[in-house]
Amino acid sequence: MRKSLSYGFKALNLAWKANGFYAVLAILSKLYDSTIYPLIQVLLLSILLDLLAQDKSLTLFNLGWIIVIYLLASLVKLSLKSFLDVKEAFLQTQQEGYIDLLISKKLTELDPATFENPEFQDLLAQLDGIKGTLQMHLVRFTSLIDAVFKFITATVILSFTFPLFAPLIIIATIPSYITWDRFRVKTWPYYVEKKSIVTRVTQYIKNLLSSDSTSKEAIIFQTGPVLLSKIKKEQKSYFSEFAKANDPWIINILLARVLQFGVFAYTQYLNLSRVLQGTLSIGQFTLVF
Repeated sequence: MRKSLSYGFKALNLAWKANGFYAVLAILSKLYDSTIYPLIQVLLLSILLDLLAQDKSLTLFNLGWIIVIYLLASLVKLSLKSFLDVKEAFLQTQQEGYIDLLISKKLTELDPATFENPEFQDLLAQLDGIKGTLQMHLVRFTSLIDAVFKFITATVILSFTFPLFAPLIIIATIPSYITWDRFRVKTWPYYVEKKSIVTRVTQYIKNLLSSDSTSKEAIIFQTGPVLLSKIKKEQKSYFSEFAKANDPWIINILLARVLQFGVFAYTQYLNLSRVLQGTLSIGQFTLVF
């Protein structure tokens, strides 16, 4: 967990240096779209249902403030969504350019003898995938912020109507967290270290076939199929090992999610019982749900 947070902050720091305020705005846009806007919708719906359940006639004038808040919230959502749709790909490309600049700067400062080290060659092969890795860490960090925000808002809102919600959800989340953490530990090397061999072989053959002199030799001596079979062999070995480490976790993650959903269903059963008993309003039940 500590390592994931550290990587997340480093990825966010790189995004900030590459894109400035836009990096933070992109995260806030995703947070608003996935959490804040749905919360506003459900909150307004719960208030509306409670008003409709009361024994008094309602007019559009009485509901005007609900309509205004909904329209303003929707306008903010559309604005942030439009920004993200247009700028997201550009910001990712700009961040990749900044990473390329950092890597090139570091390579110019190294001793030439370093490049002859086989381990350093493996490291260079891993650098090709570092952009996607950093983007993955940033996505995971954003998801973590989103999950924490959801939990805090849910705890605050439900603490008065359903105080057992937070403890039950925390307990139900523990198996899921442990499963996902172990899954990442088992599979992460296949995204970085273990992929370097395949990357090096592929790069070497691509460079060989793209060079003027060696490409002609490949055509004359018909070595293309042999080189291609080498790539296929390395890929087959890599993906076979990757699948053995990756696929068994499908059942584990499914069981953890079923357990978490079971706790959620139980909490909603308790709330529905309170609605039928008349101790919880329909609007409050909608908000809790």
